[in-house]
Amino acid sequence: MKLTGRWCPVKSGQLYPVWTGRPCPTKNTQMRNMQKEQYSALTLAEASKKKDPAHIQYLVEEILEVCQDVRSLRFYTWVARALPDEVIFRFLAEIKDDKGIRNRGAVFTTKVKRYLEQ
Repeated sequence: MKLTGRWCPVKSGQLYPVWTGRPCPTKNTQMRNMQKEQYSALTLAEASKKKDPAHIQYLVEEILEVCQDVRSLRFYTWVARALPDEVIFRFLAEIKDDKGIRNRGAVFTTKVKRYLEQ
């Protein structure tokens, strides 16, 4: 059997064409594993710097005051635990200074993601 076009391997050894629209399970699994490793490295690095729960709550309240996006409360709590205070306050100051921002929560999230990619 001659294979032409783009094919994606499946764990069972079968191949199916990419054009079928089904996601490639091998690629998705690899991406998930990389994300888990990055998250584990970040949480392990920050585990040595345990923050006080009251301080975390204070940081979350500051983020909510600026971003005004209650739907992202869990993400803000994770950010308050994981990132240094200086970085969080720098992002919040940049957002406060820019009066043209329409969606402050999205800008904050983008800044956090870019910081973590570095």
